Amino acid sequence: MRWTVFTMFNGVEVSLELRKFGFTICHAAGAKVDIKRLCGQLCHAVALTEQWLAALAQEQIQANNVTIANRNTEFDRRYRFFRALADSAYKRAAKTPRKKPKAKTALSEMDAIAATFDDLTASWRHNSRLSTEGFFYSVAMARCVLQPA
Repeated sequence: MRWTVFTMFNGVEVSLELRKFGFTICHAAGAKVDIKRLCGQLCHAVALTEQWLAALAQEQIQANNVTIANRNTEFDRRYRFFRALADSAYKRAAKTPRKKPKAKTALSEMDAIAATFDDLTASWRHNSRLSTEGFFYSVAMARCVLQPA
């Protein structure tokens, strides 16, 4: 959780939180909270705050009181980390999976059919799983570059 603001809304304790997966409004179970009205008031408050901050930001820019942090090294390290994971997954996907040792005992007809089908699909499952893994690492890598947290 990045931050929490505790407040009262129409006599009900409410918390406004920025969590791992986004903004959340919390209240006690069973409490009657008009979420639509609360969201409307929050949006109005944000608009007023943005107007005030815009004027303050312009003042600070005019006074040269601005620092822009260079986080290139941090983002580059994240990019390279996920790039290496993606490359590794894609390389493993290109390799043929190891074959399972054959059973030493005789298999029933159904087990033999299942084993044959398993052998036929093993390569596809192997490639699909690792390609998906590589894709997810690539998406995470792109997030580091395009939308830093």
